[in-house]
Amino acid sequence: MVLSQSNHPIFMSNLYKTGLVIAATSFVAAASAAFLLRNLFLSTLVNQNVDLFYAIGASGLDLFLFTIHIYVTETKRTLQHYGHLGSLDLLLPTHF
Repeated sequence: MVLSQSNHPIFMSNLYKTGLVIAATSFVAAASAAFLLRNLFLSTLVNQNVDLFYAIGASGLDLFLFTIHIYVTETKRTLQHYGHLGSLDLLLPTHF
């Protein structure tokens, strides 16, 4: 029996962990804007790119939800659909 790399358990586990790390890192980066001093260059940089951080986090969360192993298929599909809806929400214009 030959296993391709795409369905190998270790490969999927690494994708799962990578999605979690991407989501957590981007959340911390975006949330740090609330705790940085207003006149710092880093604060300005984070505030200007907060949508980008959330988009990267949503992509990481989608990767996590794609590779997660849940025995109840309906629950997994529901979580994946909510993740996709959150990602699609980033594409809608928010400035009225």
